[in-house]
Parts: sequence; structure tokens; C-alpha cells
Amino acid sequence: MRRDSVLVVLFVLLLTGGSWSCRKSGASLPHSPCCEEGDTSFFPVVAWNGPPASHFSDDAFRVLSEAGFNAVVCFVDHDSQNAALLNVASRHGICALLWSPRFERKRSGASLDSIAADLARSFGNSEGFWGVVLRNQPRLNEFHELGRAVAAVKQLVPGSVPYINLSPSYASARLLGAPSYEAYLDSFVTVVRPPVLSFAHFPITKDGLRPDFYLNLELIRQRSLEQGVPFWAAALTRQYAEYPRPKEPYLRFEIYSALAYGAKGIQFFTYWPLPDRTLGPSSAVVDDGGRRTFLYGVVARVNAELHRLGPTLLRLQSRHVYHTPPVPRGGRAVPVNWFVDTGDQRNLLLATFEDPDGRRYLMVVNRDYTSGRIVKLRFAENVRSVREVPRTRLPGDVWAFDSGQESREIELLMQAGDGLLFELSLSRQ
Repeated sequence: MRRDSVLVVLFVLLLTGGSWSCRKSGASLPHSPCCEEGDTSFFPVVAWNGPPASHFSDDAFRVLSEAGFNAVVCFVDHDSQNAALLNVASRHGICALLWSPRFERKRSGASLDSIAADLARSFGNSEGFWGVVLRNQPRLNEFHELGRAVAAVKQLVPGSVPYINLSPSYASARLLGAPSYEAYLDSFVTVVRPPVLSFAHFPITKDGLRPDFYLNLELIRQRSLEQGVPFWAAALTRQYAEYPRPKEPYLRFEIYSALAYGAKGIQFFTYWPLPDRTLGPSSAVVDDGGRRTFLYGVVARVNAELHRLGPTLLRLQSRHVYHTPPVPRGGRAVPVNWFVDTGDQRNLLLATFEDPDGRRYLMVVNRDYTSGRIVKLRFAENVRSVREVPRTRLPGDVWAFDSGQESREIELLMQAGDGLLFELSLSRQ
């Protein structure tokens, strides 16, 4: 790496107080061969549709890394280009999920699992290799073939990620190839047996919020907990079709809602503009020349928060997810006499977690993605303290309550669509 490149990266690390690189920040769930073994804090932040092969350069991947991405999906024209991708990605501490154009063209009648095995054999020992991109939004009738491909990749490169991104709950039965979304998910987890559940649901349209967003999160969450595998969610970073121009509150709403449901990774669709101009303006986190767009700074800011919260989030097990009125489809209302009293406040999402040591955590999300607000929470007597898990260089706020203290209320100033994570100290567990 050139000296000026090193200085730029060092400046970014000093600014954020940490490292975003895979090699520095550790292993994901499952373990990432591209990271140092023994680390446990790698929270995947995936750039979907990264730089094209014509931009496999240090400059392009430095821009990618400085935005806080530690993983990338790039679509190449030839398998041989994956070697160049791994070389440049690994130099910037970025894990790569490899794709082959043969997956689409099925040259020489090759099966999906044989193509996946070829990729794993050819590149599995290379620095930066994280896994293989098998399919985006598959139909149910592809699951048996995908299951064989997943097994082949896992056998050849243990701990790698055979990546499959599932359709959202608003996909039609024809697109799913299944009678219902629940049947689609159940068949996927039992037949394919993936190490990660990945899906993309873009909830904010020009007409408002899709009514099944939280239902989709809950259905994925349930299967993630049942199968004991992490799930990744997605955030939309391009304008097309029925989707409006992305804004910071929209991204925060999508990301923090997913984190509240237990997501262990976030992927951005897309980093580089898609070549299909019929989808809308050619702009995403960068434009089609690799130049930063208006969204770049927003994404970098949110990603910095993800990397600070990530090591904590990875250790947490989702316990409960509740909503204040209006309770969305698939959601549950805050129980009566719960340990957190929200009063008559509307459009809040509250989720509880537990770490391996039995410590309890609470995430609060402002479901209003149009306006910031002051949120007031009143805690039960068994809550001794509330400590904000910091997501910037500044320390988080701490509220300590004396025994018998009558007022146990805290006030939070929350941005539109934003979320905050707190560690709780309880007098009895």
C-alpha cells in the first residue's frame, strides 16, 4: 500500500476510534476464513454490488473501506477476475463473497454445486475469501440444488459462507414458488440448511410503509432462533421503481428495526449502481464512476455505529420484541406491568436481549422515520441502572437509581427512525 494510502486509513481509524477491517475486527458467525482466527467481533457490513472488475483498484477499495464496509459482493464477467478481487480486497481488510457468471449461464450443463465447488477449490485458500454467492431470491424448486451447493462449499472450506439471499414477504406466490411465505422459509431452512439466513425487505415506498415489514422480521427471527443460525437484513441505498430517494432516517429505521429483532449483519443494496438503467437513476453510495454521492457520508456514519455496537450485538440472544400502538402486523404489544412503562407513547419498538453472562439489554427504536422526538421510559423497581452502549467515541449516558427511589424515568432524544442500545443492571435476574 502506498504511503499516502496508509496515512488516509490511519486518519480514518483515529477519527472513528477503531478498525473496520476484517483482519483487525475478528470473526463473524459463522467464522470467517478471511479473518484472524480467535477474534469474535466481526459484525458483517456488506456492500452488495461492489466495484466492477474495471475498478478493482486500491483507490476504489480504499473508498469502500473508508465507508465502513468489511465485506463485499462483486459481480465479475469471468471467474479469473475473482483473483484480482481477492487481491485488492484483502489489501484493504475486506472479505469477499465470490460469484461466477456460470451460475447464470450454466455453461456446459454444469450443476450449481459443481460450479460452487470449483470456486471454493480455486479460491478457498486465498486471503480475503469468505464464501460463494449462490443465488439471490431463489424459488422453492431450487432449494434441493442449493442444498447440495451449500454442503459442497461447507465441506471444501469449513466456516465459509455459502450465501443465498431470500425473497421478502411481499413477493408473490409465483415468485416464491410456494403457497405461502412461511412455507417458503420452512422449506429453505430444512432443505438447504444454510449457516446464515439473509433476506432483503425494503419497507419504505413512495406510498408509505409496507404493512408486513415487521411480520417479515419476526418470521426470520423465529427461524433464526429455532435453527441457531444468525440472520442478516438489508438496507436500501438506491432510488428506483416505487422506492423514494434514500435518506438517513430511512436507513436508520431499516437497520435499527432489524437490529432490534436480532440481526447479526447488515447488507446495503447497492454500493455501486446496477448496470440496468431501467431500474432508475444511476446512483447509489457511489456513482457509476466510483465517486462518492450524497449518501456516502450517511452510510459511513451509520456503519461506524454498527462497528461500535457490533461486538456487543454479536453476543446477544434475542428474548422479546414489543411495540407500542399502533402495533404493526406480526408485532406484539408491550405487556401490562412490564418492567418498562412507555405510557401513551406511540410508534416505539422495544426489544430485550441477554448475553452469555446473563446480563440484560434493551434496545429502543423510534418507529417514526419522519420526525425526531423525546422518548420517556419509566423503569420498575428492580432496575438499578441503565447504561447506554456507546456507538460513537463519546461515552454513553448512565442513569443510576437508588433503592426506593420513586422516580425511575429517563428521557431520550432520538432521531427519526433511530435506535439506542442499553445495558441494564437488575436487582434480581
